[in-house]
Amino acid sequence: MKRTTLLYLLLILGFSKTTAQRLEYFLIPFEENGKWGYMDCNHTVVVEPKFEAAFPTYDLRGLIKLKGKYGYIDHTGKLVIKAKYREATEFMFGRAKVKIGKKEFWIDTKGERPKQGVALCGGIYRNCLVPLDTPRLVFEKDGKYGFAFEAHKRVDGKLIQFPDTVQAVFDSIKSIDHQLTAIFQNGKMAIFHDGVLCGYSERKDTLFDFKYNALKMFKTYDDDYPKCFDSEIGVRKDDKWGYISFRGYAFHQYDIEPKYVSIGQFRSELAKVEYAPDKFGYIDSAGHEYFKRE
Repeated sequence: MKRTTLLYLLLILGFSKTTAQRLEYFLIPFEENGKWGYMDCNHTVVVEPKFEAAFPTYDLRGLIKLKGKYGYIDHTGKLVIKAKYREATEFMFGRAKVKIGKKEFWIDTKGERPKQGVALCGGIYRNCLVPLDTPRLVFEKDGKYGFAFEAHKRVDGKLIQFPDTVQAVFDSIKSIDHQLTAIFQNGKMAIFHDGVLCGYSERKDTLFDFKYNALKMFKTYDDDYPKCFDSEIGVRKDDKWGYISFRGYAFHQYDIEPKYVSIGQFRSELAKVEYAPDKFGYIDSAGHEYFKRE
């Protein structure tokens, strides 16, 4: 019991970082007049716009494109790996894949070829994990659909599981991910979240707010908490996109209202969005924007 309580407290403390604290050592790209520069989480410009493309500083290295070639800056904005690569990826776990001519190889954060090989899967790269999918028991009555699921509540400090039912009143129902269900009615969609995230959170309220037209499902990667399952949904309302997220141990749940032309996947609190036609910038998980709207 003491061990479980200690683990619970550690989880709360570990997830209590604010977005600003987690982005403290990041440089965030911004675009101005067709060129990209960098600012910090306080919106202070660190590198004036001069790059053809720029990406956040993961592993204290930011991928940039300069004069048609790719290289990397460090967390201070200094170019530390010369822009000489024909193709390159962002760093993850201290490795990036680059290409010179027809030769493709891995480099470390010093720009050198690592002596040890790189494991693409094996539990550390989130995009290698198989998505967990737990279908609900969907039933039909008079042309309408409902579903049964396993609900949870705490009684005298203990987590109790019990069967629950949502009545057959909907046009269609689709299980989209672990503990998440899309419910359709009159051409609109709502998201239902049931169960326990990682075993420590009580059941969330039902989200029967039919206001979305479409969704995108993201499998997010969190550099700080690589073993925790994250679920992130892009939702479209009318012609704009936003986010609903159920991350980690439920302490990082957030919503970002639909207001973007298109959206990308979050990584370590940052996602690239199209905030106006052909205008791109970054936002964090609190919804803060790192660009200037015209």
